[in-house]
Formats: sequence, structure tokens, C-alpha cells
Amino acid sequence: MAGEIQLNGTSFASESGGTITVNNGTLGSDVVFPTGHVISFQEVTYNTQTNITATSFTTLLDIMSITITPKSSSSHFYLSANIPYYTYAPDKMLTATFFKNNSDFLSLSSGLGTSGTGGATNVVSKTNLVISYLDESSIPSTPVPIKYSVAFKSNSTSTYQRLFDSGITGTFTVMEIQG
Repeated sequence: MAGEIQLNGTSFASESGGTITVNNGTLGSDVVFPTGHVISFQEVTYNTQTNITATSFTTLLDIMSITITPKSSSSHFYLSANIPYYTYAPDKMLTATFFKNNSDFLSLSSGLGTSGTGGATNVVSKTNLVISYLDESSIPSTPVPIKYSVAFKSNSTSTYQRLFDSGITGTFTVMEIQG
């Protein structure tokens, strides 16, 4: 049986054949989504060639950073980065990880991903380093902004790792997941 729901004379939902259609309306800021739903999405891209010679993690002047204020104190954050890079030297590698509020909150000296030639001869290597992480750490009951960044390091100061070679675009994505 078809029908409709009205509030103060305004129809905002109708049913036909078992399907409910919301005709108009706005979800309020206090709506709670089920666990596992993406409730916020931010992405940055970058494509200016940048050289890395640092042998400790650096965030490169925030070229791949996202600041997000959690919508819920039970939120989790899925981080994903795709970094195109180039190396032309024997045994040279690029390592990447994520920083949170300008610190290495994962404390992984080996980072989340390493890629490179790793060989003893000069080899041109153009590839993508892809890393991801689910941050399930606690959020204060009154959420405050969180700054996530991609951090990089090279295994050598004598030969650089070239990020975003020839203008190839890299991406950094942060998704807030309802916890």
C-alpha cells in the first residue's frame, strides 16, 4: 500500500512497492551512521618534482598533509598514499610512513613501505610506492583537529629519490570511518 509521511503539511517521505523515498530534507549534524561507514573523505594531490636525500623521515613542508576534525569521538581514520618516484642509482631506496600532528606516531623505523632498485648496478626505476594504515587510536570526547602527513626518507644522502618525476601525480587520502 503506497503512502507518504508529512510533517506540518510538507511531504518528506513516500512509499511505493516497498521502497521508501525521502523526497526532501537535510541530515542534521547529530546523525549517527552505522559502524564502518565512511563519514568524511579528504584527498590531496601533488605533482611537482621533489628530490629526497634525507635519511630520517621528513614531511616535505606539508606538500601531502590533511587536517581533519573528527565528527565523532569513536571515529577511525583510513590513510592511503600513492607516491610515484624515480631512482637511478644502485641500491637506493625510498621509504614512506604517516605522521600524525607532526610526529611519527607509528614509530616504525622501517616505515610502512620501502621500494627501490636494491641492486648493485645502475638501474632506472620508475614506480609507485603505495602505503595504507587504519588509525584506531583514541580521540578525545571533544574532538580536536588532527593533521596527517606522508613522510619520506631515502637510504642515502649521496643520491636522491625523485618524487613526482615529470609531473606525475601522487595522492594522499584520509577517510573518516564511523567506529
